[in-house]
This record gives sequence, C-alpha cells and structure tokens, in this order.
Amino acid sequence: EKFRFRKDGGLCFNGDSAEANALDDYEEGTYTPTVDHGMSATAYTTQDGWYRKIGTLVEFNFYIRLAGSGATSNGQQLRISLPFTQNNSGNLRGHGNITYQNFASPSPASDCTPSLYISGSKAELYVGPTQFIGGNGTDQANKYLIGGGHFYTTS
Repeated sequence: EKFRFRKDGGLCFNGDSAEANALDDYEEGTYTPTVDHGMSATAYTTQDGWYRKIGTLVEFNFYIRLAGSGATSNGQQLRISLPFTQNNSGNLRGHGNITYQNFASPSPASDCTPSLYISGSKAELYVGPTQFIGGNGTDQANKYLIGGGHFYTTS
C-alpha cells in the first residue's frame, strides 16, 4: 500500500487523510538487553538491543556478549529481557530466533538451535518443547547471544 505522512505527523494509507485512520503510534529505539534468568554474577562486554514498535506490534533484535565473570546456572532456562512487556491476553504470543556461541554443555545438545518464546517481559529459550539451558560454567567470557523476534505489547 502507498502511504504518506500528514503535516501533524500521522501516517495515511492510499491517500486516506481521515484523522481516525492515521498511524500515530510509531517508535524506533534502543534498549539494554540482559540475561534475566539462568545466569548468576552476570557481567557483560556488550548489551545492544534495537526495537521498532508500530501500534502494539513490536519487532526487536539484540546482541549480548558476556564478560569473564558471567556464570550460567546449571538447570535454569536462559531468558532474555525485552524492551516492552508482552500482552499475554487471549492467544497473543510472540516468537523469535536466536543463536549462541561457546556455552559449556548446553542442554539440549549444542547442535540444536533454540527458538524464542515471548512471555511477559522476557524471551524464553526453547528447543522444541524443552527449555534451553546454558550448561554450568563459571568462565563465560566471550560467550554471546544474538536474536530477535516479534510480539504484541500492552502499551
């Protein structure tokens, strides 16, 4: 569809200039992603996150590199913070993809690629129906997580 911006900043589609049909909730920005679960004594060398919010739909991407003091917590699922809280009413759920490097003894096996399941304010890592666990280790220097996805927010 064709679109244009109105003088007041709203966005119109196909020449429609009606105020009620303007797209007036568009935002792009950055955020600081963290590993909110599955790690203890976490230190980072890089925490870069980007998002685009159109209405209540959010697209997000992140790059996290751990410093030497980061430690995975054996038996705990890894979870990544999000720029907004996910709307979990009805069947609104989010999804995404992620890749990682160098985690010690991940479970399931390291040849499996986890996916992201969006729940509340976190992106949970799964391989199929199984929670993805980063293994147990105290030296997580230069381990990284890169991912992104989509979800609906409450605001």
